[in-house]
Parts: sequence; C-alpha cells; structure tokens
Amino acid sequence: SIQALLVFLLVMVSFYYNFKMEPFETTEMDEMESRSLIVSIITLYCGLHLISVTGISDSYTWGLFALVILANLYFFFFWLYYMSQGYRDTLKKKKPTLYRKLCLCSERKRREFDEEMAQQEDVADDSENLLIGHGGVNKVRRTDKIHKVQLGAAIMKATTLKSLTIPIKEEIQNGEGSDELN
Repeated sequence: SIQALLVFLLVMVSFYYNFKMEPFETTEMDEMESRSLIVSIITLYCGLHLISVTGISDSYTWGLFALVILANLYFFFFWLYYMSQGYRDTLKKKKPTLYRKLCLCSERKRREFDEEMAQQEDVADDSENLLIGHGGVNKVRRTDKIHKVQLGAAIMKATTLKSLTIPIKEEIQNGEGSDELN
C-alpha cells in the first residue's frame, strides 16, 4: 500500500510538471501526456481505495471498476484519434495522391486539396530558381534530385575554394609566405 501511495504521488508530481512545463514539441503530445497521467491517477486512486478500504459493497466495487474501465477507454479513443490524424498527415506529405483517394470523400475537400498542392508546387518551383553569383551562373533551374545535389556540391566547392584562395592571394601580394617556397 505504501508503494502504491508513492507511485500515486509520483504520478501527481509528473502531471503537475507536465502541465506547467509542456515538455513536448506539439500541444497534442502535451495534451495526450496530461490525459494519460489523469487516467493513471484515476486508476491508482480507485485501486488504492479498493485495497485500503475493507467491507465495501459489491456495487461500490463494480462502480470503481467501471470508472477505471471508462477512463481507460476514453484515453484509448483519444489516443486512437490523434494517431489516425498523425497517419493522415504523414500520408498527405509522402503520398498525396493516395491521401486524396483514401481520405477526401467530398468534391469540395478534393478541390481544396488540389489547390493547396498546386500552391505548394508553385512555391517549390520558385525555390528551385536559384540566383548564384559564383562562376558566371546567373539563373539555374534543376528539376531532378541528382542535378540539385551536384549543383549544391559545386556551389560549396566554389565557395570553399574562394574562401581558401583569398587569404593566399593576400599573403602573396603582401610578400608573405615566399620563404616557404624557397
């Protein structure tokens, strides 16, 4: 019974700090953690009450048992809802055509989704148009990933070489470093 009381106290403290600190990146995760701790508190309290109190009626025992079951079912469906939302968001980002077929039933939602995807493609196209000042390249448009990686590597190489050659040119112009060549 003392162990159960200590666990109950620990869960209460955890709930307090979770509520005050909000340690997770999203509010949904903070809310889910708070609700899970509340369900744990209810379960522990009912269990402690059943263990410590003697001579309780069967109807009271069944009432506490029902409260524990209902609280856990509540959290389970809450968790199921947020997990399904997370899977939908992942599907929307990684497989938009499959998301459109599986998750959007009404024409209005499909139209809104198509408009959103077209807008995102326009933003992606604008971000692919690069204005680069190194090596005489003014405007470059690359569509496949290999060219983007090669272009990025070339830009980094040119920038690195430029930053390395400037101090060497300055040393040569100032007459420094000539001892090492001799």
